[in-house]
Amino acid sequence: MNHDNDKRKIELVILLSGLKQKKDAVFEYCSDYDPAGYPNMKAMWIIGEEHMGKPTKVFAYIGFPENASKDNPVPGMVLQHGGGGRTFPSWIKEWTDRGYAAIAIANTGYYPVKPGITDFYNPENWTRELRDDDYVLPPDFDNMTTSMESFDKQWMYHAVSQTIIANTILRQLEFVDKDKIGLTGISWGSVIASIAIGYDDRFLFAIPVYGSGYLYESLAWIKDNFNYPGTKEIWEPSHRLNSVKMPVLWLCWTDDSCFSINSNDKSFADTKNGILSMKQDMQHGHIEGWIAPEIYRFADCIVKGTKPFATCIEKIGTERNVSFYMDIPEDADEVTAKAYYIKEKLSYSRNGRYKLEWCDTIDQEWFTVDCSVEGDVIHVKLPEDAHSYYIELTTHVCGNPYITTSRFLTLDVKS
Repeated sequence: MNHDNDKRKIELVILLSGLKQKKDAVFEYCSDYDPAGYPNMKAMWIIGEEHMGKPTKVFAYIGFPENASKDNPVPGMVLQHGGGGRTFPSWIKEWTDRGYAAIAIANTGYYPVKPGITDFYNPENWTRELRDDDYVLPPDFDNMTTSMESFDKQWMYHAVSQTIIANTILRQLEFVDKDKIGLTGISWGSVIASIAIGYDDRFLFAIPVYGSGYLYESLAWIKDNFNYPGTKEIWEPSHRLNSVKMPVLWLCWTDDSCFSINSNDKSFADTKNGILSMKQDMQHGHIEGWIAPEIYRFADCIVKGTKPFATCIEKIGTERNVSFYMDIPEDADEVTAKAYYIKEKLSYSRNGRYKLEWCDTIDQEWFTVDCSVEGDVIHVKLPEDAHSYYIELTTHVCGNPYITTSRFLTLDVKS
C-alpha cells in the first residue's frame, strides 16, 4: 500500500506540475451568462482536465476594476468557494472594488440554470445538466471518498487543477500583473487553496479561510473526510506546506464546528512566511469568510511589499509570566494585546458548547486576561488554571483594527 501511495504521489506531482508549466489555458467568454447587475464581470467556460474520457467545461465569473488596462495592469485573485457555494459575483466585487481582477471558479461543476439569474444564492438557480457532446462537467463534491480512484474521477484533483488553470488564465491577460496574483478559498475552498499552494508556487500569496492542513488530526468532523482510504496519504495539505515560501494568512474561527485550531496552528508553524489570525465570534459561512478586514489588508500589503500586521516573533520569560517580542508594521498607530485561554485540554464533543445535533463542537469556554504592551514587547501573567492559550494582537491602522495571533500554546500542566 505504501509503495502504491508513493507512485500515486509522484503521478500527482507530474500531472499538476505539467499544468503549472503550461503558458496558455483554454477558455471562452459566454456573454449570455454574464451576471446581471455586475457590469464589470463576465461569464466564462474554462477547459479543464479530462473526466470520463472527455475534457471538462468549468464555469467561472471573472471581474475587472474599471481602470485595468495594458498600461495599468492590476493584481489578480483566484477565488475558491466552499461547500454548497457557487461562483458568487458579490465576492468578486469585494476584490474588484479594491483594484483586483478576480476569477471565481465553480469547483463543483454548477452553472446558471438560465441566463439572467439575479439570486446567486438560491441553489435552484444552478444546474449540472450539460448538453454538449464534446465535453463533460467536472465531478461534484465527493467528501474525499474517491481518493483510491484514478485522479480523473476525483473531485479534489479537478478542484486543485482548476485553481492552477485559473492562475494561468489571469497570467495570460495583459491587464493583470502576472507577478501579483493571490489565492483565497473559504471552507472547502480553503482546503483546495491549502493543497494548491504546495503545487503552484507562482502565487504571490494565499489566504485560506477556516481550513488548513493537518485535517486528519482535526477535532471537528473534517477529520473523517481526511481519514478515508488514500485521502490522508495523497491529499493532506501538510505533506507539502514546509516547501511553501509565499506569505500565507491562516485565518480561522476559534470555535469552528468544521475545523479546529490545532490544525491551523500546526499549518502556520509549517509555512516559512505564515501569519496566524484566530478570531473569536467569527462564525462560519461564505459571507462571514470574505468580509474579514484582515484579508484585504494582508493582500494589499503583500502586493505593495509592506508588512501587514504586528506578529509575535519570540517568546521569553517563564511558563506563566511570559513575554513576546513583536514585529510591528511601520504604519501601525498602536498595537494592543490580550491573552485568550482555556482551562483544560482542547476537545470537541456532541455535548459541546454549541449543542449542534449533527456534529461535535468545542467543549471549552474561552477566558481572557489583559496584556501590557511596552514598545515591541508584550507582557502577560497567565492564571494558574490556564491550560492552553494564545496571544491576540490588534494592529490599529487609521482607526481600523486587524487581528493576528501567536501560536496556540499549551502550558506545562498535567493532562
